[in-house]
Amino acid sequence: MELAEFARLVNAPAKWVLNALAVLEPGARYSDALARRLAVTRAIHLDRKSVV
Repeated sequence: MELAEFARLVNAPAKWVLNALAVLEPGARYSDALARRLAVTRAIHLDRKSVV
């Protein structure tokens, strides 16, 4: 899977995906399972951002 497809699955910009993976999962390969986990991370991130 390529970055663009992975970012679409996560519903996030490619740069956000790259930055998040660098911190949370260094060296990880793009997969459906990782996309699901990162999508949850993104949703929490956006929710916390709207509260602050």
